[in-house]
Amino acid sequence: MAQFVLRTQKFQFISNGLSNRSHYFTLQYIDIDDLFEKLKRHIGRVKKIHWKDVEDDHIILEDAQDLREAVKYSKESVAGTLTIYEGAGDSDSDSESSDTSSDSETSSESSSDSE
Repeated sequence: MAQFVLRTQKFQFISNGLSNRSHYFTLQYIDIDDLFEKLKRHIGRVKKIHWKDVEDDHIILEDAQDLREAVKYSKESVAGTLTIYEGAGDSDSDSESSDTSSDSETSSESSSDSE
């Protein structure tokens, strides 16, 4: 009979980037695929999540391989807790800010043309 060794991973989930809306939980898992499925079930309604690496880059967790890298990183930290965030990270805000800046440039160009 095969015996499985359960591993444990601690998480901090921050909803909408607000640290006062965080939720701590622990999941037990057999392998990284099992952990990924359990994580998806645990945060069910959330479509995208990401984590930040040591360089503060936002990395979207799309599959078990992404999660493997994040877990490895968390095990190297002092607390061993993987902090994950709701959303896609900087990519959402970057596209919004670039859209806004291009709109304001267009409006300032058109106002200078009319003078």
